[in-house]
Amino acid sequence: MKDYGFKIKVADLLHNPGTKDEVSFEKKFTKQIDNIWIEGIKGRVILQSTDPNTVHVILKDLEVVLEEVCEVCWKDYQRKVEVPLYEADFVMPAFHPDITEKVHDEYFLINPKDMTIDIEDMVVQAIWLTMPFVLRCEECQKNVENLLEIWDEFEVDESEGGRVKFI
Repeated sequence: MKDYGFKIKVADLLHNPGTKDEVSFEKKFTKQIDNIWIEGIKGRVILQSTDPNTVHVILKDLEVVLEEVCEVCWKDYQRKVEVPLYEADFVMPAFHPDITEKVHDEYFLINPKDMTIDIEDMVVQAIWLTMPFVLRCEECQKNVENLLEIWDEFEVDESEGGRVKFI
């Protein structure tokens, strides 16, 4: 059975501003990303309360393997994602009413009922920010890099109407 839980209790941190805690996780999944390999997501979370209403959260060493389809040759391949560092603040909504428009862009919310944070959306953002413009398998990526090396041997001469000259 897959583990989809990303909730962390932060009541003790909020009652003691300036305190830190660290949690490691592995084999976690999210329904927001359906192509996660069987090993799931792993990483570390460092939590620090900055005041009685805010927890600063740092994701470290986030790793996941995604099953992708190359957009060049259409072959299935696995893309390893590594996020060394990703940070965000979680705030109590009652004490920060001006941030409702910024939720999930700059801030995340602490659940005041059970004093928990759910880092799932933060983890998903960190992974999505690694998404390349074009998904390429290793072979197709090497082909692109070889073309770029060849292209570097040419020079465009703007004075002659943009003609390409071999250097």
